[in-house]
Amino acid sequence: MKKQFKILLMASLLSLLLLQGCTAQEKNTLQEVKFQNPLYEAFADIAKKNNLDLSFAKMAWAQKGREPFVWGPNNYKVNTLFNEKPKSIAILLMGDCTIAWELITQVVEQITGKKVTLYGYASNVMTVKTAKLFHKISDYYLKEDGIILFSFSNWALQKDSNFVGTSTDEYNEMVKWSAEEFKQFAQKDKKRSYEKIFREYAKPIPASEAERKKLLAQNKGIEYLRWDMDSLTEYNPAFSLKAIHSEIMPGRLTNYQSLQDNAIAISKITPNDKIFMVPLYSADQHYLTSRTIYYSYYQKLGFKIADMGLFMPKEDAYTMENHRHTANTGGLKMSILVGKWLKHY
Repeated sequence: MKKQFKILLMASLLSLLLLQGCTAQEKNTLQEVKFQNPLYEAFADIAKKNNLDLSFAKMAWAQKGREPFVWGPNNYKVNTLFNEKPKSIAILLMGDCTIAWELITQVVEQITGKKVTLYGYASNVMTVKTAKLFHKISDYYLKEDGIILFSFSNWALQKDSNFVGTSTDEYNEMVKWSAEEFKQFAQKDKKRSYEKIFREYAKPIPASEAERKKLLAQNKGIEYLRWDMDSLTEYNPAFSLKAIHSEIMPGRLTNYQSLQDNAIAISKITPNDKIFMVPLYSADQHYLTSRTIYYSYYQKLGFKIADMGLFMPKEDAYTMENHRHTANTGGLKMSILVGKWLKHY
């Protein structure tokens, strides 16, 4: 009888320890640092007008980081794309901060009715070297009839062919992987490990809603808001710069060998259906540079053009943080614009 009691007692203690461990693990999640998204009311108004469901963005957390990446992890191996099944993606978006910041994939999915993923990073570039990694990713995840859309700022399009601007250590590791090694990495369940990484970059928040609002109101800098691991929005009520509709076209083409080499390398990426996106800008000169690059190098290689400066209605106003970063509700409006363009492509 005593032996049975001891066994029962040990089992109870073990269960209690396991329960405490699970509770501690549950607490160490992104849910505990989320608060009411200060943009949600404005988001809800836009969503209603466009028949969208943005309930997923109701709660958000504020992202911190370590220099130079103050907006959180910027790592080629950290992306929710790697949780997807092979050959399951209909539309793959690749780019730098012109879409890595602000674009909301769920919005593009709701508008197009297709599976959409984003492989985008700050300081990402479109070069001969990065084309090797992009090819591995698109070849594994994109459907046979899938579409790949590239959105890069002018800076990222004009880098030397051997330049890599994002997480060079991870890049050097990944491009050396065989097809089997890539498959092994892709098939691992990374959801929990990714959440842990993002949790480490999340700011702690004050206990009360009033204190949270006060903190946001007092913050004169940029708050990087996330509601999931795919979307990042720059937030500051003082942002006043706007993206503009632009119709300026290049009067002449250019001929630089490194840009030509980059374009040729990118053109070899699977699939054949590739789109060069001219992202939103706040001035004609930036649109002009992007269009000049497209018509000089990418058009003749079969790339279609998604020119957001032309597609954007003249009467619209999209908030921006600088000449190439949309901000506040600007990213949502850009996502709607991209979704509408892709729907009719």
